Amino acid sequence: MLSRADAAIVSRDRHVPGLALLLDDDAFARRLSELAGGTAIRDARGTYVRYKPGTSCLVAYEVQTGDGPCLVYAKAFRPSLEIKLDNAVERHQVVGSLGFGVGIIGDCSVAVYEFPNDHALKSVLKFAHPPDGTWRKKVVGRRPELWSVEPRTLRYKPERRYVARLDGEGESVVVKCYLPSEFDRRLSSAHLLDECRGVAAQELLHASSRHSMLAFRWCRERSLTESIRADQAAPGQYRRVGDAIATLHHQAIEFPCRCDLSGFAQGVIEAADAMADVDQGLGERAMILAERAVDLLTGHAWGHAPIHGDLSPDQVLIGPGGVVRLLDFDRASMADPAVDLGSFEASLIRHGKELGLSGEDVAGAVREMHAGYARQSGRDLRAASRPFAACMLIRLAMEPFRHRSKEWPIRSDAILSVAGELLSDAGVRA
Repeated sequence: MLSRADAAIVSRDRHVPGLALLLDDDAFARRLSELAGGTAIRDARGTYVRYKPGTSCLVAYEVQTGDGPCLVYAKAFRPSLEIKLDNAVERHQVVGSLGFGVGIIGDCSVAVYEFPNDHALKSVLKFAHPPDGTWRKKVVGRRPELWSVEPRTLRYKPERRYVARLDGEGESVVVKCYLPSEFDRRLSSAHLLDECRGVAAQELLHASSRHSMLAFRWCRERSLTESIRADQAAPGQYRRVGDAIATLHHQAIEFPCRCDLSGFAQGVIEAADAMADVDQGLGERAMILAERAVDLLTGHAWGHAPIHGDLSPDQVLIGPGGVVRLLDFDRASMADPAVDLGSFEASLIRHGKELGLSGEDVAGAVREMHAGYARQSGRDLRAASRPFAACMLIRLAMEPFRHRSKEWPIRSDAILSVAGELLSDAGVRA
């Protein structure tokens, strides 16, 4: 059944009648079973949501049936957008284990897609079910041992991005599928990183502009997140992370995307607006924090360096001898270096508790990371990065809702509380 917080969203938005269905896992499971001709659905768990008030709502689900797990996503439309619902049924589709491929729940204007059908990422269908043995050659190159293996999905945001791994006898490859409008920037960034000295990143193996897909060599090192969770964080590893970030920031490259102070500030304000779309009280609080953070940054001398743009322990690999490798440069841009430092701190704060880190542990890790950065770059950005960490927390406040966490308002409230504390430390009473 709908949680109280989700029910409040539904009551405010009468323009998207399918919203109540998609935010209620049990109700969706029942309708999915009907759509699948009575197939028993043991569980349907929402894992990702993208909501546009008054227009649409997309939810991705992990579904369990008697035959095993499968991926499904559903999109609810405003009834006046009938053309979008009509266009949801693909001309070319694959019927999966549920038996319908792409289906319509007409009484609430909802389209449902069995993976690998995707309305925007057209190449995912052919990648997962290649029409012939050599189709994948266009994506992974001359690696015949990978042309017919079953892909292992790593990350999937429907109609945005798909990431999978192909395991062959000799090597494993990670394949990323992008929207065509984003592919050229991603390819350019990948080529630039291949030219960097001293920056360990994923090696680009092959690119398919026609299919908007990139293939990278799979990195076998353990992520920093995994090391922390296993309580196997090596001494000095956060210092080495700081070294690696500083090395990236001092590369003589120009990523195609650029972010200035105005654009960064606008992103923080928009994040607060998005919070208000799902919880008015939290949205008002987020907006107060966002406006004060932006005021604090007004006097900041904006830097210009190649940055990762979405740095977190998940994007850091620790190899033999403590060698640090940075992953997933999909949000790479030319911006202020403090964005990366603030992003890493915000992510540690956001996920510290679930990783078994105390507040003191997080504070110590952040100090060590800054020490490594200062040693490598000759610049101490500890004070400068605090308001950036607060901004990134404001942007992360929507994550509990977006990833369908239980009691998401409580989690979002906790994130905003820490953002307020950081702003207070930076000289702003929030």
